[in-house]
Amino acid sequence: MSNAPDELRWVLREATRDDHARLDALVVGLDLGTEAGLLPFLTANARAYGALAGADAALDGHVARRHALLAADLAALGAPFAADHDAAAPDPGEMPSEAEALGYRYVVAGSALGGTVLARSHARGSDARVLAAGRFLGDVELMALWRAVIAELAAYDGPSAPVISGARRCFGLFERCFQTVFREELSLVR
Repeated sequence: MSNAPDELRWVLREATRDDHARLDALVVGLDLGTEAGLLPFLTANARAYGALAGADAALDGHVARRHALLAADLAALGAPFAADHDAAAPDPGEMPSEAEALGYRYVVAGSALGGTVLARSHARGSDARVLAAGRFLGDVELMALWRAVIAELAAYDGPSAPVISGARRCFGLFERCFQTVFREELSLVR
């Protein structure tokens, strides 16, 4: 299947609409201007990026860089960041093709757009420790990856199914990580 310029971007957006909505629903209730909202957000992302560590090359080195930003933010909050974050992350599975890796890049890079909205929520905080933990949310390099992914999608002339599959698997990984963190928080309250 040959895609007209930008066609795959919109096909991918539509095909992952429900996946995106489920993930957004998990994040939208978090007040990232408070430690109570920011800590689970950072922890879930740390787990997801930890699970994606083996795919760092396919994601243009952004996994290791974002993982380091998460480690610094968690340290600013005095929260642990160790191997247990990675061990608790669900396995993202194998990425059998470059097309599927493109789907993963679409999700990771696309988070730059949502991140700008979330960064505004974070900036409204008044706690100095919370405000000091804004490296991950303020990651400006992700916009460059987004532009590169948009160009890749426009140039891609293969079948859309594996790209969609990769994007859905990536959304699913982040969703599972958020669900796990929320379950752990609930068990601490009980």
